[in-house]
Amino acid sequence: MQGTTTLLSPQEMAYALEIHPYTLDALVSNGAIPHTYIQLPNSSVKQIRFDPYLVLEWFQSEPQIGGLPGKSYLDGLRRQYKTFTPTVQALKNLDSQFAPKRASKGFSLSKVPSKKYGFLYYVRYVRKGKLVPSRWNTHTNNLKAAEQFARDNREETLNAYDSRRGKPNILRIIETYYEEDSEYLKDSVDLGRDIGEKTRKSYLYFTAKKFIPFLKENGIKSYADITPKAIQKFQVCLLRKGIKPQSINRCSCGIRTALDHLVSCDIISDNVMKKVKWLDDSKTKSRRGCYETNKLYGKFNRKWRDEFSYMLNLVIYGTGLRNTEIESVRLRDIVKIKTCRFIDVKKSKTKNGVRLAPLHPFIYGKIIEYSKKEGLQKEDFIFRQEGRSMDRIYKQATISLGKKLGMAENELKKEGISFYSGRHYWKTVMNENELGDAEEVFMGHKVNGTIAERYNHRDKQGMERKLKKARQVFGILDKTLFAQKV
Repeated sequence: MQGTTTLLSPQEMAYALEIHPYTLDALVSNGAIPHTYIQLPNSSVKQIRFDPYLVLEWFQSEPQIGGLPGKSYLDGLRRQYKTFTPTVQALKNLDSQFAPKRASKGFSLSKVPSKKYGFLYYVRYVRKGKLVPSRWNTHTNNLKAAEQFARDNREETLNAYDSRRGKPNILRIIETYYEEDSEYLKDSVDLGRDIGEKTRKSYLYFTAKKFIPFLKENGIKSYADITPKAIQKFQVCLLRKGIKPQSINRCSCGIRTALDHLVSCDIISDNVMKKVKWLDDSKTKSRRGCYETNKLYGKFNRKWRDEFSYMLNLVIYGTGLRNTEIESVRLRDIVKIKTCRFIDVKKSKTKNGVRLAPLHPFIYGKIIEYSKKEGLQKEDFIFRQEGRSMDRIYKQATISLGKKLGMAENELKKEGISFYSGRHYWKTVMNENELGDAEEVFMGHKVNGTIAERYNHRDKQGMERKLKKARQVFGILDKTLFAQKV
């Protein structure tokens, strides 16, 4: 059985015996414990090994180990050697050249007298090679507990210290910049920045859950330590986690904009994000697909098994609203002006998005029918699903419509068709029927061109013109989407 025994290394043997490795060395040096030497492949150095069964037999023989030289004997030798001062000093000088340098703990502890405890440890931190001129109570006289306190509370303590001295913690500002009650974000909005709620939340998640944790993991504790090389390393880290380049660029834009604002407030002197190139997303950025304009005719006149997917598709293909705008629609937002009904979009991606979107009578009837069935009140959101991911809901709606058209999920992906394709479809249908200016009137797009910006005052556009355009939209939808008589 011994022939198949796995030999143990000194570290493994010391662990099994529950003794210090130095003690095991002393046993080996004095030949007190059975051991052997083996030569490893491709090595000329023999290494010591222990056979656990021979050591077991050694235990059973009740060996006498009390006579081995102990620590007191070695201490005596140390005192005797110290009398040869020049030689000892020369050995220490030589040893300092070979001994590995001790890594700095980043702090030092000192004992301060305490009437209640005898003494307490106080900590002083070292930052960038300099001792911070202040010390903090660790509230313990236990050395290990004091060291743990110093490590755990370093960042919080130094941040509080900087705050008292009037130095803002830039990393903390970046981490909380997109919080709902952030004074910096409010200041930026007051200066004219337009940011949607969904975008704010995505930027907050990116900075607080991705960017700041990366900095901490890489020992970056101040804004001065954030270099273009560090940002590039962050980009690579995100790419390896499977995040797409366009997503990284979009969220990095949020950090860049925040830093621009901090520069304008004289909180930082420059914006490090401007020194970093955006990732090339041309290979991964897919073009948005769209159904052929005659493919959906009559599909909404039939009953669907998935009623909620039916309602979502009906609204986006019939109104051209953005996803976030659909989520924000309440029953009270449906208004009637003379013979036409509109969805009053009060909150959108941009200022131009605040508008009246024409609501086809067929869609209005389905919304009212659905709202009664669900028991919705005027203040209730019609399509928002609290506690559920809207992205997953939109994906399901896309798949449901695809099935109605005989397209599998992989085909939809290949064609680049998503839920948002409904907005592209609406615009395409309007253009095809020579109502291209519907984009300007009803889609909430910014009109390009200096002339349009200077002279096309959208808020002064007459209601009669909007009503006329709305009726034209309804007629086009009757011909292309709904099985309605024109």
